[in-house]
Amino acid sequence: MNTAPAAFPRNWECIDLLRGLAILGVVFYHCIYPAFRVPPIGLREFFTEPWSAEHWLFPLTFSSIRIPLFFVISGFCIHWSWLRSKSWSAGRFFWRRFWRLYPAYLVALVCFILLKTGWPIRWSKHGWNISSHLLLFHNLDGKFFKSYNGAFWTLAIEVQLYALYLPLLALRRRFGLGKTVAGLFLLANVLRLVLLPWAFDDRGKIRLFLMDATLLHWFDWAIGAYLAEKIFRREPALRRWALWPLVLLWLLADLSPWTAFWKFTLASLIAASIMERLLLWEQSGGRLSRWPVCRWLSGVGVVSYSLYLWHLPLLDLAVKMFAPWIRQPWPMYAALNLLIVPLLLVLAWVSCRCLEVAGVKIGNRLAHRPARHEPDSPLVRDGAAG
Repeated sequence: MNTAPAAFPRNWECIDLLRGLAILGVVFYHCIYPAFRVPPIGLREFFTEPWSAEHWLFPLTFSSIRIPLFFVISGFCIHWSWLRSKSWSAGRFFWRRFWRLYPAYLVALVCFILLKTGWPIRWSKHGWNISSHLLLFHNLDGKFFKSYNGAFWTLAIEVQLYALYLPLLALRRRFGLGKTVAGLFLLANVLRLVLLPWAFDDRGKIRLFLMDATLLHWFDWAIGAYLAEKIFRREPALRRWALWPLVLLWLLADLSPWTAFWKFTLASLIAASIMERLLLWEQSGGRLSRWPVCRWLSGVGVVSYSLYLWHLPLLDLAVKMFAPWIRQPWPMYAALNLLIVPLLLVLAWVSCRCLEVAGVKIGNRLAHRPARHEPDSPLVRDGAAG
């Protein structure tokens, strides 16, 4: 007797859960530096200096998988919506993305500009920086890359990846998505090799605006779209045996500052492999919502975009406020996590309800269209990378 294939869930529970894990990893990671005043921790420091106590906090941040996970989820959700849509248009797509992303971003940006520059704003000094942030191309200039909010660079990349979605669909029609994604993988690696001689400035710091250029992350986003298409067609996306070799290569890549530039793409493949297993398990009837901790993480995932927008400058501000009374790193780290992070979660919930939801309603009202639920990008609806 033949049985019909299981229907797709209305909402993928694992997506919000993974968003929640990723954004908590981002927040925990951004608590380490202001508390311990150490350079950003990676696997290289974790393995080469295991005696440093703060390095043992690094696993709590989910290592360098958290940002690639957001890009993979973003590509998956956008393409899944396209696959399920009966009437998709580029105009409606960009309209919905704008009202999902921009109102909350604009409010946060104005607040952090005023926090940084004070009032009145000297436009002659800050005008180009502000304009680049308003138009979301600040990631193209090293001076502006992390100026008002160190987490905003990924939002600019996300918007630029939305613009690249139309070329991605055109390439899909011409060559198929599998060959297109393989081509983007080759493009990213060739570009990294070409840019490698200019990766570090005279002070030995990474030129992030160069090594985190949007084209280098096109594959990381597109692998999520490829996963969506394979799930939709009920075909395997990645070889199950490939996960652990990818993890090994990812660990080895982080042991050198030169090979570390390849760990982002390896982490994207790892994230896609883990996502595929969770999606197939959920499609077969598995339910993460059975466990309270999973429901809580999913709730964090729902507000993760707002949490991403607000957390980093407010953590830095909290450190300055606590500094006269808390001078040791471990008490500072505990204060940030026990006092400030819960307040940030409350702020994220308020921002989600008052800015994100309101923005979507305004967009639908202006378009004379009733609100319709579709799975959204984590960097636009429910999460972000940092």
